[in-house]
Amino acid sequence: MATNAVQETAEARKKLIIAAFSEELDPLNERSSARVLADMIKSGEPRPILTSGDIDGLLSAAMLSSVSARVGSTDGRWEVVAITLSTPEGQAILTHPAVAAERPPNIFGVDVFSTEFDNVSNHIVLFGDRRLSVDQVREAFEDWDAAVRAAAASPDRLIADPNLWAEIYASRNDGAYPHGAPYKYPLGTAQILLALLEAGEVAPRFFDGHYLPWLLANCDGGVASYTSKYFPNVSLWWSLMAGAVGPGSLTQMIYERVRTMLPHDFSNAVHQLSREQSAQSRAHHLDDTWNITPKTAVAMATVFDLIEQLTGWGDPVRDGTAGIVDWVLIPETDGIKVPLARGKMVAEATASGMTLADVANSIRQAVSGATNANFYMGGQSGDRFNWFGGW
Repeated sequence: MATNAVQETAEARKKLIIAAFSEELDPLNERSSARVLADMIKSGEPRPILTSGDIDGLLSAAMLSSVSARVGSTDGRWEVVAITLSTPEGQAILTHPAVAAERPPNIFGVDVFSTEFDNVSNHIVLFGDRRLSVDQVREAFEDWDAAVRAAAASPDRLIADPNLWAEIYASRNDGAYPHGAPYKYPLGTAQILLALLEAGEVAPRFFDGHYLPWLLANCDGGVASYTSKYFPNVSLWWSLMAGAVGPGSLTQMIYERVRTMLPHDFSNAVHQLSREQSAQSRAHHLDDTWNITPKTAVAMATVFDLIEQLTGWGDPVRDGTAGIVDWVLIPETDGIKVPLARGKMVAEATASGMTLADVANSIRQAVSGATNANFYMGGQSGDRFNWFGGW
C-alpha cells in the first residue's frame, strides 16, 4: 500500500483500535470479551476445546486450559477434544473418540471462527460495505455479516476477534480506507488471548522466560511481521494492545522484547531450542519459524508435549496428549472457497459445475454449518472467503 495512505489513515485507525480495546479489554464492562471470558473460566464449568492445528492454536489452547485449571478448578479444566487440520484431501477435524459422532454443544473454539459457538480468533470475519456486481453473492455476504453481528451481540455468545471489534472489512482491500483489510489485526490468536486473560485478571503463569515469550510473540509470524513492510500496522496494533493491558503485564513484556530485539535474538532462540530438544525429538516437528510441519496426529501430540515441557502448564488434552494418535479423523463434508474477485468467482464456479446461486447458498449455509470460517486475504490464491463443516 502507498506510504501516504498509511499516513493519512493513521489517526483514524488509531481511534478505531483504541475504541475496540477500550471496550473489549475492560474488566469493569460486564459485556466486554475480557470479562465474559474471565467469568466463564471462574465458573469452574469444564469446557471442551476445538483448536486449529498450528502453533498458534495449540499454544493458545494450552494457555487457556492451564488458566481454567488454576483459576476455575482442576475438575473444571478446559480440555482439547478436537483439532482442525489441513490434509492433502482437504480440511479435516481430528477428534477425541468420545465426541467424534457429534460436536459438543458447549465447545469453545480457539483460533477458529463460527457463529454457532463461543470462540477466540484473529481472522477477518466481515465482508463489509463494498457492493459486489454479482447480486446473489453480494446478498449472501450481507446475510453472513448480519449473522456475525447478531452472534457477537448475543448475551449467550462470546465472539472475541479484534477484526470484528474494529470492523475490518474483507471487501475493502485498499489502503485508503481505515476499515480496509490491509489494516487488519496482524498477530495471532495467542497474543490477543493473552491480552484478554490478563485484562480479565486471570493471567497464565510464565515459568519460562526465555523460549515462551518468543514462541508466543511469533504466533502467526508476529516477529517477522514486526520487521517487515507491515511494520506500521503491526506496531500500531501491538503497542496499543500492550498499552490497553497495562505496564508490567506479560503482554507489555512480550511487545517490548520484540520492539527492542537485536537482529539475531529470535533465530538464536529457535536454534538453541532445537539443539536442546534434539535428544528427545520434541522439537523436530517445528521448522525454523516455529511452524508445525507436517500437520499430522503425531505432530500434534509431539508439539503439545513440547509446549507442556516448556511452559509447565500441564497436559491440555482429554485423556492425555499421547492418545491423539488414536483420535478419529473426520473429513469435511461441506464448505467452499469463494474468490472475492468477480472474474475468478465466475470462472471457478463454472469450472466446478456450480452456479453463482449455488455459491450464494453455500455462503448462507456457513452461518449454521461452519466449524471454521473466515476471509483469507492475499497469497497465491488471492482474496477468498473460506469455510468448512463436517462435524
